[in-house]
Amino acid sequence: SSDLTDEVTISGIATDDTGVRDVIVYRGSQKVAYAGGGTETAPLTSVPFSATAALEPGNNLLVVLVRDVNGLTTTQAVSVYRPPATTVAAQGTKAP
Repeated sequence: SSDLTDEVTISGIATDDTGVRDVIVYRGSQKVAYAGGGTETAPLTSVPFSATAALEPGNNLLVVLVRDVNGLTTTQAVSVYRPPATTVAAQGTKAP
């Protein structure tokens, strides 16, 4: 039995003392989630986010980009490995 899955969920809370404008989660170059934050006039200092991304066989780079209300950004990345699918060929036997 195998517990392999073809997707992963990444979640957290982005914080910034001046205010979080938005949070974007990418798998490779594909945007998989967006969470809006506050504005300069109504800043939110923390924004929760959650994203579920489909995994391709091999290494999958997930990047969380956080932008504050001043336009400054920071990123955190994690690599998730999905092994390639395996096929099992059945071998038949011929009755005597």
